[in-house]
Amino acid sequence: MMHQINACNGRQCGETFKGPNSPNKPAIWTENWTIHRLRINFQLLPLYSYQTYGEDTLMRSAEDISFHVALFIAKNGSFVNYYMYHGGTNFGRNGLLRQPKWGHLKELHAAVKLCEKPLFSGLRTTISLGKLETAFVFGKNANQCAALFVNQDKNDSTVKFLNSSYLLSPKSIIVLQTART
Repeated sequence: MMHQINACNGRQCGETFKGPNSPNKPAIWTENWTIHRLRINFQLLPLYSYQTYGEDTLMRSAEDISFHVALFIAKNGSFVNYYMYHGGTNFGRNGLLRQPKWGHLKELHAAVKLCEKPLFSGLRTTISLGKLETAFVFGKNANQCAALFVNQDKNDSTVKFLNSSYLLSPKSIIVLQTART
């Protein structure tokens, strides 16, 4: 008997992925494209595809990739696979580190790792902090709690959470390792 798991493949799975096909299955992002080539079809709608040799490359910023990864995690994402995260392959040799993306994502994953117990508790509360600002709070109790504050606005935003204020940059996410509820 074959079991299928819905997965996301693209650039913005934190915004576009509807979730797994069962509550007992993980939310996985199978290919997070760190580099992309933008093509326009006949209706002038953007499509994403692999780069053709010799054509210009459009690069995603480290901040854009990190924002979407953190948003995916905030929405219960459990696995992210980066396409060309480490520079790809050179037929038998390792890829080259691509800074600042590699270092930026390394720091994001280190922050997420510090929150692993609350993230894996299975309990998540979503709190609106404003029109485009949201807190995703994880954990079983006040001593083991983490929060991700999301600002989806193009402007800075100051939010209040549990008697503290946080300045969120445009299109950013703050990972708070211990949030007292």
